[in-house]
Amino acid sequence: MNRFQAQLTEFCDRYPLTEKILVNPSLVIGHQIAEGLVRGGHPWVNLRVETVYTLARAVIAEDLSREYVKILSRAQAQALVEQVCTDVLAENSYFGPLRDRPGFHRAIMGTLEDLRAAHVTSEELLADPSETRPKIQELQAIARAYDRILVQNRFADQVEIVRRAARKLTEMGRRGGEITAYLLPETLDLSTHERTFLNRLAGGRIHVLSVDQPTEWQTNLVSMQMFRALGEENEIREVFRRLLRKGIELDRAEILYTEGPTYLPLIYELTAQYGFACTYGEGIPVLFSRPGQAVLAYLDWLEQDYDTECFGRMLGASFLDLRGTLLDSKPPRAVDGVRILRDAGIGWGRDRYLSCLAALVRFYEGRLKGREDGAEEEEDQDVQVRQLNDAKTLYSVVERMLSMTPEDAEDGTLTLGALARGAARFLESCVRIGGELDGMASAGLRQLCDELSSLPERRLTVREAIQRLREAVRNLHVGVSVPKPGHLHVTDCASGGYSTREHTFIVGMDESRYPGRGLQDPVLLDTERIIVNRVIHPRHLRILGEGPGERRQTLRSCLARLRGRVVMSYS
Repeated sequence: MNRFQAQLTEFCDRYPLTEKILVNPSLVIGHQIAEGLVRGGHPWVNLRVETVYTLARAVIAEDLSREYVKILSRAQAQALVEQVCTDVLAENSYFGPLRDRPGFHRAIMGTLEDLRAAHVTSEELLADPSETRPKIQELQAIARAYDRILVQNRFADQVEIVRRAARKLTEMGRRGGEITAYLLPETLDLSTHERTFLNRLAGGRIHVLSVDQPTEWQTNLVSMQMFRALGEENEIREVFRRLLRKGIELDRAEILYTEGPTYLPLIYELTAQYGFACTYGEGIPVLFSRPGQAVLAYLDWLEQDYDTECFGRMLGASFLDLRGTLLDSKPPRAVDGVRILRDAGIGWGRDRYLSCLAALVRFYEGRLKGREDGAEEEEDQDVQVRQLNDAKTLYSVVERMLSMTPEDAEDGTLTLGALARGAARFLESCVRIGGELDGMASAGLRQLCDELSSLPERRLTVREAIQRLREAVRNLHVGVSVPKPGHLHVTDCASGGYSTREHTFIVGMDESRYPGRGLQDPVLLDTERIIVNRVIHPRHLRILGEGPGERRQTLRSCLARLRGRVVMSYS
């Protein structure tokens, strides 16, 4: 048991009937801590896990409903940033040549999130007279336009939710309850508004619990080892070999990674290959599922003007659900569907699919009728009947897909909402679901499409609309989970070490990943952030060049809270 768990246990034992709220960076971490106490033989009652955001949302839930305010998701925020960049930036402006690029949109989104978290207003960006360059002026214009579009469409992000909740408590002139205790780890990172909100909500009932200091990370571990592998895949394979060789049960081990985009796909693929049951603290990219890959293939099909090669890839990969289209026949095999698509001679173009497939169906019907009159061999006739049924099935599938796919206007434009609604109907009606992950991915993708379809309607070129939906799909994760019995748990270093498991493997310890380089924000450089910090003091804007030091501190904090055996590795 680490220091924080010991203090939490002591508080729960001393005040068993007091309502206790454990405030954590995430609900996943909080539930791991609470479950860890029980597994360690320390039961508790009246302990509730919350985050600052969930507490704030509960305070103003009725107000949000009454005012018809919608909580903004990350996908919606990204889409609004893309819209703002298109509206604000001229083609010959400072950021103009980049305004249509997804990478630029992601960078702007990150900068806006930092500015809003520090509550930096657009006026404060230009408060220092030395900063009057076009870049800062354009960033100011983007920030103003983003704020304006949130207000006009009644959207509120997490920062705004906390701000509204703090303001409501101030206006009510009421401090928190007298019997509820709010328990916070001393390392909980809070913004100025978050701290203000908690102080007003708790009314002096905040109890800060100490944690193991990062400098003490070497003193609490049973053992530590390190190995090197040739490549990241061999690194993960060696972790699994050690689990099997030493007979370590999966639910006694945890894998932490320093870089998710590299290691998470490898871990998922290898655990699926070896049949290891896993839970993922950061979720699984939706691209690992059949629905995720099917949506991307569907968007490629639309982008390539309904090219039959794209449609053939959907058939060949068994993305499409061909069952139930004809009650008296079996669904066609993927290879048969591709062959029919080739024989139809479609090529490309939305208008050619149904006419060419209908012509092929008539040809098959005429051929079959002629052979019946000529009393051909029964075996050949069975083949021709199957081909006819397969062609009819494919016609039915294509007809259904085209009916739910929006057509672009005469000027070649389309709204993102219409495309998202079409993709949602495609997922619901046409895509095969082959397991639990596919089910979660389908539900998550449909929710994503619903969120995007609720945004203000705006006409885009077909390519722009497809590009924006594709980017949102690629960024989606599903299946976020706490550790479960019988499952190996996988998460990042910042969220690791709370499961109280005996064996921890930390992968990706090469110098390029840990501590890595201190890459600055390409939109707002650290020198410019320092100038803003002088203006907004005591509020603080993150300095991204300090990233390596922060990553060192994160790993040492993780090691400090571990109790057990640690194996590190690099490639």
